[in-house]
Amino acid sequence: MVNAALKEELIHHGLAHDCIGVELMPDFPFISTTTLEEIKDVFNTGIVSVSEQKIDLKGKTLHAEITRVPILKDGKVVKVILMIRDRSKEKEIEELKRRNTEQKEVLLREIHHRVKNNLAIVISLLNFQLRNNPNEELTLMIIDIQMRIRSMALIHEHLYKSENLDRIPLATYIESLAYMIMTAFSGHRINLEKHLDPMDANIEMALPIGLIINELLTNAFKYAFPDGTPGNIQIRLEKDDDQMCTLVVEDDGIGLPESSSMDSEKSIGLYIVRLLVEQLEGTVRIVRNNGTSFQIRFRNLIMNKEEPLQVKGGV
Repeated sequence: MVNAALKEELIHHGLAHDCIGVELMPDFPFISTTTLEEIKDVFNTGIVSVSEQKIDLKGKTLHAEITRVPILKDGKVVKVILMIRDRSKEKEIEELKRRNTEQKEVLLREIHHRVKNNLAIVISLLNFQLRNNPNEELTLMIIDIQMRIRSMALIHEHLYKSENLDRIPLATYIESLAYMIMTAFSGHRINLEKHLDPMDANIEMALPIGLIINELLTNAFKYAFPDGTPGNIQIRLEKDDDQMCTLVVEDDGIGLPESSSMDSEKSIGLYIVRLLVEQLEGTVRIVRNNGTSFQIRFRNLIMNKEEPLQVKGGV
């Protein structure tokens, strides 16, 4: 049995005058030996089988779905109905959708790549200002701004290298960010430890998290260990079963002064951290005990993924 569209196509090409009650091989030479073997299997097993096959009709390729249905009598297969359905239009639509998706992915990767490159240009311009700036206080402000821009550029770098363009492996990003900040303070004798659970995050979540880590790590390197004192800094990222996550950045340095407050714009770094935590709709707790510990709780709605995303190439 052949569907009407394919029947008409076959008749048009002179390969069949009718599709019912004829022998397969004389009128349908496109029927492959594999299909005949599959028909024999249906006779032997009595199980319906479905497969797809490309059929060439005088230069035109048809995508056919072939279904073999057994007809039983007294528990024995006496006939097999062969149904051929033309799925060429569906295949064309599927291929068009696939190409459109690939084009969108290429475009998005290019956008993330260009954003990262544009941010690199901004950093270079700030470097030019540093070389021509005698004001030490302004120099420190520019360096802080550069670090924030680098944390954002790193997100776009991870996005265009990621398998999925709508999310990045958060632990891998934090690892890269922490290494970048530690390298900037390479003269310090500070040990940086990282314990990061693998999870994914979209850009709306990764961006504030990256900026929070940038502020807290930078402050720890700059102020927690004065006069080259050695010490330890630890970053932990933990996920819970209820989709809640905990980010901890702590050190065993001299401790955060009591005068420092997250509610005051005078402590710019801490004030920025508070605003970013609010953006995450999370909470932050500061523990002043043998150093300083910042404990941030937030909800990650896309973290429940079986395997962490892989990043193509190096960072």
